[in-house]
Amino acid sequence: MRRTGLVLAAVGILAACARGPDLRRLPRLELPPPRLLEGLHPGVAFSGFLGSGCPVEEGYARLLAVMVDHDPRARPQSGLASACLVYEIPIEARLPRLLAVFADAGPDRVGPVRSVRPAFLQVAAELGAVVAHAGASEPAYRYIRTGPVPVLNEFSIPWPYWRDRSRRMPHNLYASLPRLRDAMRRLGWERQPPARVPPERLEYRLPQGQAAAEVELPYPPGFEVRFVYRDGAYERWVAGRPHLDDSGRPVRVGTVVVQYARWRGWRAGRVDVSEVGMVGSGTGLVVTGGVAVPVRWRKASDPAPTAFTDLQGRGLILAGPVWVSVLPEGRRVSVR
Repeated sequence: MRRTGLVLAAVGILAACARGPDLRRLPRLELPPPRLLEGLHPGVAFSGFLGSGCPVEEGYARLLAVMVDHDPRARPQSGLASACLVYEIPIEARLPRLLAVFADAGPDRVGPVRSVRPAFLQVAAELGAVVAHAGASEPAYRYIRTGPVPVLNEFSIPWPYWRDRSRRMPHNLYASLPRLRDAMRRLGWERQPPARVPPERLEYRLPQGQAAAEVELPYPPGFEVRFVYRDGAYERWVAGRPHLDDSGRPVRVGTVVVQYARWRGWRAGRVDVSEVGMVGSGTGLVVTGGVAVPVRWRKASDPAPTAFTDLQGRGLILAGPVWVSVLPEGRRVSVR
């Protein structure tokens, strides 16, 4: 069930699949240590944000995040219009993939489901979420083996998933949220883990900034994004067309968060690999209620909440659902 509510935003808010060349002998890639921004105060723990943006219904105490394909051949997708929080993060060739987060039983059909990358697992670690996916890059498998994020991989837990024969592989794998929830219960993962980072208080205010009736995000051709403000929410457009669920329902969100992060990619044999700097600090933009506010973000570690504050270090009161679009540093959005 999709909910709309007020959200406290100081918070919590790579395409190699499993069967590829063995990359285990590659040296571990690490981005240069980030330069933490001066004067940026930590935000409230993610639970304060998701408590209203992703209201957890009785019987569904833990968030469930699904890796969703964003290739043009995968559109229209299923379930995005029902998600309470979506992360859009560039993987190889800077092409974005999606992580849709659900707080309730969710729809019977979500997808197409694709493989996971470390950046999405870092988001899940922050949220305390279980991740549903189909395969992973070798760096992501390394991350999963360390154990901070429980996963429901279609390769090892196939029964919540199926193939839609009317579409071509690999863009035709779907999952049932009720079946995934049942798998979580069987594995003992249905309870939300305790917050590992204590919350800190912040002063909050309503957003005040530049008028933002339309925002364009410079993703690669075929993935260009535009958010248009209509009737109190932002309607999402992709590649010049409205972004619709396969039911014809438009994807509309209360808040768009643009997060600039370090990105780099390289080629290992026949496989492209990428890395996104989700830990550290940087700048961004919050767009909500018809206005755009420059923000700073900071994330101290994988399990730590991502704090988004205005330039004075204050939190912002935002409307949900929330869509977080991560852009490589150096790219800039256009606000009209």
